[in-house]
Amino acid sequence: MLKPIASNGTKTVSPDSFLADLPDDQRDFYAEIFRYLPKGYHLSTKGISHTPGVGRPPVPFCSPFRVKQLVQEPSTKDWTRVVELLNPIGEIVDCVIPEGKLTGSPREAISLLSDRGLRVHNDREIAIILALVRNWEVSFDAHLTLIERVGWTSDRDAFILPTGRVIRRSGTSLKYSFGGDRNGKEIGDLKVWRERVASLAPGNPNLVFGIALGFSTALMPFTKLNTLIFHLFQATSRGKTLVLRTALSVWPKIGDEEKTWDGTGNGLEGEIAKSNNILLGLDELRAKSTPDLSEIIYKFANSSTKARGKKEGGPQNRETWKTNVISTGELSFVETLRELGATATGGQRVRMLDIPAEGTYGIFDVLHGFETGNAFVDGLEDVLDEAAGPAGAAFVEHLLDLPTKELKKVTRSAMGDYTQNLQEHLEIIADDEKSSEIGRVLKSFALVATAGEWATRWGLTGWEPGTAEEAVKTIARRWLDNRLRMPTHQSEELEAVRDYIAANDTLFIPLSAAKSTLGGDALGYQDDAFFYILPATFEGLVGDKTKVTKTLNALVGGGYLEKGGENKSLQYRLPSVVPGRPRAYRIRRSILSFKETPETTATDTKE
Repeated sequence: MLKPIASNGTKTVSPDSFLADLPDDQRDFYAEIFRYLPKGYHLSTKGISHTPGVGRPPVPFCSPFRVKQLVQEPSTKDWTRVVELLNPIGEIVDCVIPEGKLTGSPREAISLLSDRGLRVHNDREIAIILALVRNWEVSFDAHLTLIERVGWTSDRDAFILPTGRVIRRSGTSLKYSFGGDRNGKEIGDLKVWRERVASLAPGNPNLVFGIALGFSTALMPFTKLNTLIFHLFQATSRGKTLVLRTALSVWPKIGDEEKTWDGTGNGLEGEIAKSNNILLGLDELRAKSTPDLSEIIYKFANSSTKARGKKEGGPQNRETWKTNVISTGELSFVETLRELGATATGGQRVRMLDIPAEGTYGIFDVLHGFETGNAFVDGLEDVLDEAAGPAGAAFVEHLLDLPTKELKKVTRSAMGDYTQNLQEHLEIIADDEKSSEIGRVLKSFALVATAGEWATRWGLTGWEPGTAEEAVKTIARRWLDNRLRMPTHQSEELEAVRDYIAANDTLFIPLSAAKSTLGGDALGYQDDAFFYILPATFEGLVGDKTKVTKTLNALVGGGYLEKGGENKSLQYRLPSVVPGRPRAYRIRRSILSFKETPETTATDTKE
């Protein structure tokens, strides 16, 4: 039963009468204070007071507040109290106070409350305020576990959205409090998203893939996959950013503008850490705005920050993430690195995937009743403002219907099936060189297919079964074809190396027969896997010393030059069977089958 109060210091009124006169958004707040305010204290709209003595009216010593939750941080086991208070402009806000400050640093504790808007009427009453906070009764249901990042909890029994909303597995006893930035906003409902946004995707592989990629991030913790960056590139158009925005609409909208690549490695590392299990979108890749691109690719793939120390000593906690990234730009990331004076390594090419954003109308293929590509773009732009977040939340709710072990099992089983289908579609023979090189990439594509097909099965997309898988096959084919495609100037350089080796094949002596230094017309060595070309011979092959670096870059970019392994040297020290063990460039024999692949030309969305 609610306690009576002194409304003006002299007249006692019933709680129901008092609550009836309050604004609607404050009634629950005051009702909870009534419910748990200890005996001897009184409440009025002016604040909380206590009876100072017989015959003396109660005088408020602070504005209204209550202890809403008692929260434990899982790694340190430290406790904090979440105090809910009414600030001077009538807003109900939270203040988090570490338990230790209430006893060890009372001035700091009261400062935290004051900073959030608690009015302290008399300094002499500070001890009374803090004692009230410490001794406030908190129900068992309000004992929570603190979670400071979005995504799955460590036990996989709950998922936290960027809005701060917690989706829990049915039957779990733990309750959670989100202590991170509540910077997300859910817009619309699932029906609006399915009928207005997802309905425009069928027939448009880029859109279907983007949406399926959005769902896939919630499945990442149940796999052994690391972060991949899926980079859509095409000449200037509005289409790429719209695909990115459509993919992001699976989850709550964060901010008013899309995030871009403009930033430092540490800054972008912070962005992906905040996107754990939630798709990260990075728009407008440009060399000038992203000078740390080479480093960022590896940082993202490592799935955790480096160990760093605190100013006051001791290590900081590492931030980790399990997610994927959708990226856009006018140039491929390989070309962007070239503008930065770097050459894409094999490791980078399987961590950031260059995908040509192709389509009949710019990057779209089906207009769904719109008369032109421009009209379709305008229509998609409009509907993206109507829904964001309900699809991802619904997807998580379905995932929570399965126990964690079962979910891990069925996810990996489905991925295995879709990986096999992709291998057959792309004509990749298991265990050959190409398969081992791109196997982990195909698994990531398979996860996207898994997520898209499950979302369809659960009625979230409104698509026909198989829609997501076919889109993934299309995008994977574009990625693989582009991977094998070389820019024209590099094709010419590789053709020159290929033609030289083919014309002089017999002048490369077997490495196993190298019993003396090269003599006569011999140009180098060979074995079943490589040609070994000495630096002087290579300069003669190129014919111009100024072209040596460009040709070597082309060989590295095409995957034909195997580096030496010593400080990432391009030269390889020959084995002891060769007298003096000179260094040589180790060129894969597969260069003999190199064929130039014509480059495609991107078309703009504008008609």
